[in-house]
Amino acid sequence: MMVKIIFITFILSFSIFFKVHSNENYSTFPYEIPELDITLINEKRLNINFENIKETKRSSGANIYTKVLPSVVKILSNTGHGTGIILSNKGNGLIITNYHVVEGYETVGVIFGNDDEKKETHLATVLKFNAISDLALLSLNSKQNSLVPIKSSEDEIKIGENVHAIGHPLGQDWTYTRGYVSQKRKNYTWKTNKGSHHKANVIQTQTPINPGNSGGPLVNDDGKLVGINSFGNMKAQGINFAISNDSIKDFLKSKGNIEKKKINAQYKHNLLSTFDKNKNGIVDGYLWDDNRNKKVDTVGIDKNEDDFVETIFIDKNENQIFEIVIKHRIVKGQKAIFYEFDKNEDKKIDSIGIDVNLDGKIDKVVPYK
Repeated sequence: MMVKIIFITFILSFSIFFKVHSNENYSTFPYEIPELDITLINEKRLNINFENIKETKRSSGANIYTKVLPSVVKILSNTGHGTGIILSNKGNGLIITNYHVVEGYETVGVIFGNDDEKKETHLATVLKFNAISDLALLSLNSKQNSLVPIKSSEDEIKIGENVHAIGHPLGQDWTYTRGYVSQKRKNYTWKTNKGSHHKANVIQTQTPINPGNSGGPLVNDDGKLVGINSFGNMKAQGINFAISNDSIKDFLKSKGNIEKKKINAQYKHNLLSTFDKNKNGIVDGYLWDDNRNKKVDTVGIDKNEDDFVETIFIDKNENQIFEIVIKHRIVKGQKAIFYEFDKNEDKKIDSIGIDVNLDGKIDKVVPYK
């Protein structure tokens, strides 16, 4: 009984002490809840192959591979991997890669070529990105003292010159390939998926580039950076592209992020593809398949590139002749939606429908004059 009384007295005393001394002005150490799946990243880390690096270290003589290798990293996310380049030892260390490698993540995993014995994965934060030129700059979360930044070429690469690449194509870690410059293309536009259009100055090269090479270095015979390997033409062999140094420099000088516009949520069509008519890296047209038979039956045009589709073309029988064209317009200061009908598909307007109150229903129909 005495023990029970003593215990209750202790609890009451503790409660009184807590009430008297507790308050909300407390602090704690900084922490985060990462969107990166750390367990998954560590599992991926265990599957990385460092054997190519070991064999190269035992070889004699200096070559492009051994010179550039210390500046190349592997980047890991929940959904894939890519390549990165150590750009600077400023701060904790800066890494550049393609935006599509880190898209959707604030934090990613980073593996260095000399991490074989350490069995650890470093983390890096996305500092800034340009979704149009497909570039992203990362900062390591902790200081790394043994970083080897890549050297950038000040000379303009010439057509026919040899170029070399290191990356992780299809999971084949730290793979070396070589080729030559086929052409240089200013303000080139390309597409990486349905809604991602890009624009930058690029180097066309015969050097093989596959998924996993993205974000890795393209270097000259001196081992100096001339571009960032980014994409290949999947319909042809030997046509691959790297973002050139001048576009990289423009990105590094820029401030803030340049994001892609999202497809307007009010249009619930089944998206097949997009296009960029004026070749500025911003989507201005949408190809939809509303009956889901893998054929285009509806086209949307966003002429002003303001994330609002002003004109919709409807091809109900999918014969590439539009029976209905719907236009959102302002006439005499008033907004209205106009329907142009071509019932007999002779490419001539038969009649006009008008939705005056913008409720999605035609209010009146008039013959076309």
